[in-house]
Amino acid sequence: MKRMPDPTDKRARPVRGAGRASAAKTVADAVVAEAEKEGKAHLGKRRMTQLREALTLLREITAPYACCVLVVATGAASRPAGPPAGAGVRWYG
Repeated sequence: MKRMPDPTDKRARPVRGAGRASAAKTVADAVVAEAEKEGKAHLGKRRMTQLREALTLLREITAPYACCVLVVATGAASRPAGPPAGAGVRWYG
């Protein structure tokens, strides 16, 4: 892990994966992409979208302060509800 300058906020110093963390993320991204591909093949695009939305809603009540970003196979990031304003957490996608 290493801190890097934030191009949009000069005060921020987000922590990013480096080395083995970066390699692990690459593997995890491939696993997620494959799972989503298989899910779409089995459920179809509409139901897969509904599943993702339902799981996001459940996450909001089971872990309302979890700081995670769900990256879908398209590369877009959805930012589920996070900590209350002022909690000192920023989302980076």
